[in-house]
Amino acid sequence: MFRGIMVSDSDTKFQRIVWREDAGSPVEHYRLLTVTYGLAASPFLAVRVLKQLAEDHKVTYPFAARVILNDTYVDDIATGCDNVDELLQLKTELIELLKRANFKLQKWCSNCKPLLETLPRELCEHSPIDIASEPNILCVKLLGIQWSPDTDEFQIATKLPESCSEPTKRSVLSTTAKIFDPLGLVSPSVVLFKILLQETWCQGVDWDTKLPPTLSDHWKKILSELHYLSNVRIPRQIAPAGVSIEIHGFADASSSAYAAAVYSRSKLSDDSFVVNLIAAKTRVAPLKPLSIPRLELSAAHLLTKL
Repeated sequence: MFRGIMVSDSDTKFQRIVWREDAGSPVEHYRLLTVTYGLAASPFLAVRVLKQLAEDHKVTYPFAARVILNDTYVDDIATGCDNVDELLQLKTELIELLKRANFKLQKWCSNCKPLLETLPRELCEHSPIDIASEPNILCVKLLGIQWSPDTDEFQIATKLPESCSEPTKRSVLSTTAKIFDPLGLVSPSVVLFKILLQETWCQGVDWDTKLPPTLSDHWKKILSELHYLSNVRIPRQIAPAGVSIEIHGFADASSSAYAAAVYSRSKLSDDSFVVNLIAAKTRVAPLKPLSIPRLELSAAHLLTKL
């Protein structure tokens, strides 16, 4: 994406490379003419070009322009439609709009087989045949989250440490950081890791010192159950199109931690209800002791921000 965007001539002098083949060769100066990977401003420049492209052609391609402005994260477009006809129209508009800037969309992935069948195989992350034959194996990363296009569900990827015979604070933090859960879908499990980490600080455990027996046993028990997270499946669709949705928020606290969660409640045509977790967030209780009512107020404040 970066290589497809030219930098203004007046700014290329700031993207200079000084080079020579060996100590005896004359120094040569090169200027990079495109957006350069690794510079702090590069992601902004790339996104700014996409937004300007959408603004310039929003009258001709209104559907695609709205998606680029609202559903794009750098070079990933994560969006959806309520029916196949709208989806095919969006696909056509996105291809035509981005072609105006010589951008070519690749790695298409969808839970809609008719969409994938209209695209060349080399442009798809997985073909419809592969997805249908290996539904439980083929997953794609959607902004860091595992998504199964066949079942249309999110999954939590967990990577167990090679050995936990002598856990340390560093190994506990390393394992915790590997659980990528930005929406807090498995917060009840992750908060246990946070509480254990806080306890290591309270007891003054160094980074590479073996955990005390009580903390070590607690950690091993948590770790022995960590693999169950890979069985968790979260539906991507919160509610079917055209149904009424209620948003419910909950907050609570204990002496160890406090949390907030937001759910959707949808009434279907047969008068049944579907409830789904949208997002959750947890915090460990401060080291300075607080009363349960104050912690519950903290949880309510967390809910307002969520």
